[in-house]
Amino acid sequence: MSAPLHIPPEQRYAAADAKYASTLSTLSEKQKMLAGLPYDPSDADLRKAIYRVRKLFRTFNLSEGRDEQDANPAMTTERRQFVHLYAGTHTTSVPERLAGLERALPIEIGRDSWIGGNVTIMAGVTIGRGCTIGAGSTVTKSIPDWSIALGSPAKVLRTLSEQERGNVNQKANWGWAEKAAVGAGDDAAKSEKEM
Repeated sequence: MSAPLHIPPEQRYAAADAKYASTLSTLSEKQKMLAGLPYDPSDADLRKAIYRVRKLFRTFNLSEGRDEQDANPAMTTERRQFVHLYAGTHTTSVPERLAGLERALPIEIGRDSWIGGNVTIMAGVTIGRGCTIGAGSTVTKSIPDWSIALGSPAKVLRTLSEQERGNVNQKANWGWAEKAAVGAGDDAAKSEKEM
């Protein structure tokens, strides 16, 4: 996980603003978006990319009702489930809002994490490895590895014991992911060509 647990989004924005100040005019809207800088969400290239991603989501999602706001990467690793991800955020800067600009920060979800139903995960949040997030929670700050968190805003209830962590190197045998992948290759290739 790359996002430090203790740096609030406002400070991460300030760091990005300072880092790219001299080259801002040379960056594409996508580059600005991925760096956490103010960007124009109506940019034609961004709209095409968002449309492409949404088509791919429809092809690959295993269940209805997932909701990803895809302005910045929502990084996940193996063996996790999740629901609502909001990498995009609204700036608190009135001049940026008046200019129609937005900002985004990545979301990362660690391996072996389980996210309950109707959970909302906000921009810039990292959920560590082996976490469980209770249903209906709103995760506004990063959650450390092996935590059980719940509430709105989500707070860590406790950390898993070594015994509860188990053998984290064993392969999950849920079966449904493999079944869904069978036959999806042709549809995926077709969708890729259409975009």
